[in-house]
Amino acid sequence: MANFAEDKGLAYLWTKIRGSYVAKERGKGLSTNDYTTAERDKLRGVASGAQVNRIETVRLNGRVLPVYGKAVDVNVPTGEGSDMEAMSNKEIEEIIKRSV
Repeated sequence: MANFAEDKGLAYLWTKIRGSYVAKERGKGLSTNDYTTAERDKLRGVASGAQVNRIETVRLNGRVLPVYGKAVDVNVPTGEGSDMEAMSNKEIEEIIKRSV
């Protein structure tokens, strides 16, 4: 069994102690608050449960879509009449007549 009184054992123990040692800074104690006023004010302004990502605007073919919270509902038409922007009013009216 190793004896910690040996040089090798003492060197090992001293390395462990120095690795966990935190030097005291002049003017600071254990309960020193290192936040600046600006940092505290910024944190106070963050809502509980807030997340970083926020959707500001969503556009579909240049048209602004409504954003509800973090959700955007993009309704993509399928089937006949799905490309209504490229159709004339007459073509759209014919599709509506056939559907009714």
